[in-house]
Amino acid sequence: MWKICHFILAVVCCCACGTLQAAPPSVSAPPKAGSVKGAPASVKLRLLPQEHSPEMSCIRARGELVIGLFEGTRVPFFMRDEQGNAIGLDVEIAKGLARALGVKAKFRRVSTFDKTVECVVKRQCDIAVSKLSLTEKRALKALYTRPYVTAHKVLLVNRLQLEKYKVTGDESIEEIVRRHHPVIAVTRGTSYEDFAKRLFPEARIAKYDQWARDAIPKIMKGEYFALLEDEFQARKIMEIIPEAPLQLLMVRIKSELDPIFMVLPWSSHHLRDFVNRYLDLQQINYDVESLYSKYKVHLDKDREHLLHRWHTEGRHYGLQTEQPDTAGGVK
Repeated sequence: MWKICHFILAVVCCCACGTLQAAPPSVSAPPKAGSVKGAPASVKLRLLPQEHSPEMSCIRARGELVIGLFEGTRVPFFMRDEQGNAIGLDVEIAKGLARALGVKAKFRRVSTFDKTVECVVKRQCDIAVSKLSLTEKRALKALYTRPYVTAHKVLLVNRLQLEKYKVTGDESIEEIVRRHHPVIAVTRGTSYEDFAKRLFPEARIAKYDQWARDAIPKIMKGEYFALLEDEFQARKIMEIIPEAPLQLLMVRIKSELDPIFMVLPWSSHHLRDFVNRYLDLQQINYDVESLYSKYKVHLDKDREHLLHRWHTEGRHYGLQTEQPDTAGGVK
């Protein structure tokens, strides 16, 4: 039985790695050592060495670990240095995994987070390391590693809208949404589309592409009730927009963690176990505060850049902006 199982896995791997080879049609030699008994004479299969599982043999034979990574910037997970090289937590982890496997890291940049998962599902990547959350829809198609970062889901709520809806004074956010059906904004093409539908089924969901242009101005004007985001992004918004603490309330959904995982093809159990073991040995397990501490320099630089952009572009979105002083604060 184990030989049959090994044969099936070998066929899958051979197809994926391009090692399924067709001999010339005129050749009808008897099976040789390493070929499959009973297979058509026109097809030969090169069986993999049994010391490695099929997916690990594919990676080692290729000499590369292909990593799916979102093409944008999400400091401190992935960004670029002054020379244009990819850096950040996810990049470091991916390169470390490749070194542990004895191969090179090759990054395949993808346009959305959902497409990053699809890259793995379609086996265009060996693994996706791209600040990915867990959703039921994704879990049906792919394997997840253990989490390596733990954060919370957060709502940035318009304070005036909240007071208007809070008739009794002690209603929860969930009760307000259930009764008034307000508009909640989420980033298009992310796990937060699914989270919003699950957490707030009575709400009207507005999908946006850029929070600075599409979401925050409408929330601050009261057109939207709230923005549902991850803790990193929400904290960044509250830090760089001077008016945000006055007009928006950051509500951490305590019952809803938003861990960050890596994603693999559904059959890559050996690679998943290897990744989990690597994370354990390297003690890679961050929360928001420890990640902010590790990447403080990059986060400060990103904050200055975004603050400048907001003061430059914010007025075009119909919002008043104050000019930063020389210390990087606001006057």
